[in-house]
Amino acid sequence: MNIELLTKDDLRLLKEEILKEIEKLVPVRNEPITKWLKSQEVRKILKCSPGSLQNLRINGQLNPKKSEEFTITKKARWRLFLNK
Repeated sequence: MNIELLTKDDLRLLKEEILKEIEKLVPVRNEPITKWLKSQEVRKILKCSPGSLQNLRINGQLNPKKSEEFTITKKARWRLFLNK
């Protein structure tokens, strides 16, 4: 009867090999995941004009924030609007 013992180094090597294989299978995203969209991006997604987007803001259907020179809208907010 042959008994093999596993050491911590063996497990560490196995972990590294598994992580390398996963990295090969799953593409790495280089772009940052943002929670906010610029007005132009929201208009493109909703397929609406600047005036229509402004009406959605005025009516309270979208709740944008002003950041420097951009008006931004939370992704979750326009997704709720699309699902109506």
